[in-house]
Amino acid sequence: MSLKIIKTYKKLFFIYLFTTQVRSNIIGKTTKIEGCGVTNMVFYVLANKGLLPNTILSKSYKYCDLYFGASNGIDLYFINKSNFRLGLLSVRHETLNTFFNALVCRFDRNIHFALGIIDSLAAFILGLYVSGINIKIGPISLNFIEFPIFAPLLPIGDWVPKKNSNEEIYKKQLNNIEVNQSVYFWMTLFCPSIKIDLAQLIYVLVSYSFRF
Repeated sequence: MSLKIIKTYKKLFFIYLFTTQVRSNIIGKTTKIEGCGVTNMVFYVLANKGLLPNTILSKSYKYCDLYFGASNGIDLYFINKSNFRLGLLSVRHETLNTFFNALVCRFDRNIHFALGIIDSLAAFILGLYVSGINIKIGPISLNFIEFPIFAPLLPIGDWVPKKNSNEEIYKKQLNNIEVNQSVYFWMTLFCPSIKIDLAQLIYVLVSYSFRF
């Protein structure tokens, strides 16, 4: 008799586990809030700025650098030393990042949720930057206080999710987008972009190797 009771309890226990799992899966699918973590946005901008540094070839003049390659443009300087230059204006097109932005915004569901779809044309237009401060140390150039010139003309900041039947979830989604677009704006403005002059880097490495 006791064995039958134990077997009955076992069956009831497994039925309970099964129904609980099914219920939790259904609830999880219906209440999961689609969004973008701030960490995703931070690493997305960092990849644009420094994790994928732009390799360039430059022609240096006394108070400016003309360069082409992964990034194309001009950096102006008012201080020109042998291994240090400082300036106040840069205009350039981040050509390599054009493809990076278009691909990430199309295939990464987190970034896509926060920024919407950036097609190839929009990514190309957003690749045109102006920066306020330029610093060059050896072959490495840093651009600070920068902003994509035509960003105000594009609807990237107007992206909103589809209206959700659950008002609370919809408000959380809107708040998530607002937070991430704020992170995107301020990091784009103040996080420096990195460029590496390939020819000068090779020259420095060769010169350094001949010292030993």
